[in-house]
Amino acid sequence: MAILRDKLGSNMSLLYFVTLSSYPLPGGLTNRTNNLIRQLIKHGINLRLISPLLFKEFHNIEELNYIKSDPFKIISRSKRNYIQRLIQRLSLSVQRSSLPLLAFVVFFTLFRHILQSKGILSKNKRIIIQYMDERAFLPAFLSKVLSRMFGFNVIIVGDDITLRYRLLKRPLSYIVKLYEIFLVRYTDIITTSFKLCYYLMKDIRKGRPTLFVPNGINTEDYPSSIDYGKKDFRKIIFISSTLGEQNVLALNTLLEIAKAFSNEQKYRDVQFWVVGKAGLYLQKIMKDKYPDNIVRRRIKVFGVVPYSKLKELYERAGIGILPYFGKAAHSSQRIKALEYFAWGLLVVSSIDDLIGFSGLKANVHCIAVSSKDEMISKLKAILENPLKYINIAQNGRAFILENYSWDKVTRKYISTIKGLLLT
Repeated sequence: MAILRDKLGSNMSLLYFVTLSSYPLPGGLTNRTNNLIRQLIKHGINLRLISPLLFKEFHNIEELNYIKSDPFKIISRSKRNYIQRLIQRLSLSVQRSSLPLLAFVVFFTLFRHILQSKGILSKNKRIIIQYMDERAFLPAFLSKVLSRMFGFNVIIVGDDITLRYRLLKRPLSYIVKLYEIFLVRYTDIITTSFKLCYYLMKDIRKGRPTLFVPNGINTEDYPSSIDYGKKDFRKIIFISSTLGEQNVLALNTLLEIAKAFSNEQKYRDVQFWVVGKAGLYLQKIMKDKYPDNIVRRRIKVFGVVPYSKLKELYERAGIGILPYFGKAAHSSQRIKALEYFAWGLLVVSSIDDLIGFSGLKANVHCIAVSSKDEMISKLKAILENPLKYINIAQNGRAFILENYSWDKVTRKYISTIKGLLLT
């Protein structure tokens, strides 16, 4: 339960974050969730987060840092009964068939906590339910409908909403379209980091609150300066995401790029480091596509790693790659891109995948390309003379630190949540 009190301590409202994701395990959604929690706590707002893996009330930054320090250990130590352990295993599964059960568990937990708040909720105060992924809309919506039957004033906030139906094939696209129309219509306040979706939903919602809340970084989490003498530009990092059509396309593109560095002796020490949830999938397609092991020697798969290991990899790598072309690209600000910039990496990306960064300039802050072949060509040019590109990496880092801090990008969001909790 998130609680905000005024100076007299008399005002009390409640805020819940709900998600069907594998929070707190590392990933883009977990990163965004943690940073929104951090901003809320900094402004005096506590909250209860409900996910299939963790039920947690956050009161201070130390609690958040503890969760971030080793999420795997946190999950394994949590006291749960047999049913809850089963839910944990299901939530870690990639099988979509488990989603209805996960949604029910999150809904049941959320609604039970709302009912238990009857005795502590101040008269005429609100309950705010913020769902952190679109799949969690239904638990939030059902909780709102049922809670109102018990006299609660409930507001639903949808975080980082985008319209995905266009990316899907028929007939699934029709089903998803209906779901997204319903979601956009019945969510009270919508935030999104997707620039194109922001303008579209703002028009569709006709004056109902729609906020553009880009992804950002915590400047204090990154070093004050970067020692480029320790960076190896022959180590190229790619942070993989949960599987989906966009990420499968990106992984296959990455394999084709790596193949271009497999035959020439001068690139024998070039390595593509792949970190994240899609590691097992990548190993499988590498084995199927390239049984001769030539390409596989160019790629090192780390899988999901704790933050300490990720930090070590970022400190060593010289280049961060974003091989998202065509419909694999989107108009948000990928968390991985922000991290690449903040760690001083030279970012090499498709042009389309950088559209969400206002003011970012190719060849000034990053290297932007229009095709896979151009990306290969640029990478080879960088490897020939990496010192020539350090200035671009430095400019990109400075630009992101200045314009995409969480303090800066969440100002309107924090103001909106505070207003809801205090009125």
